Amino acid sequence: MTCHVLRTPGRAVRALAAEKGWTREELARQLSYTPYLTQKLIDDEIRITTDIAAHLSAVLGRPLQQWLALEAELEQSRSKVVAQSAD
Repeated sequence: MTCHVLRTPGRAVRALAAEKGWTREELARQLSYTPYLTQKLIDDEIRITTDIAAHLSAVLGRPLQQWLALEAELEQSRSKVVAQSAD
């Protein structure tokens, strides 16, 4: 599976956790995040910083640059939506 097909970091996190057979609670434990923070991550409500990308890479096994690329793509799509709604 390529993360670029998944389009957002949250979708990638959810899909990769599902591949491992992890529930959201198990994913939270593996990430050492609270369930609340994990849900925000899955819902793309948390910006993926370099530190978070490194952590996701270690836990979910995808390169740091893929996480950052997904975040950049998400931010770009959000910018387009804002720009279109201003027109």
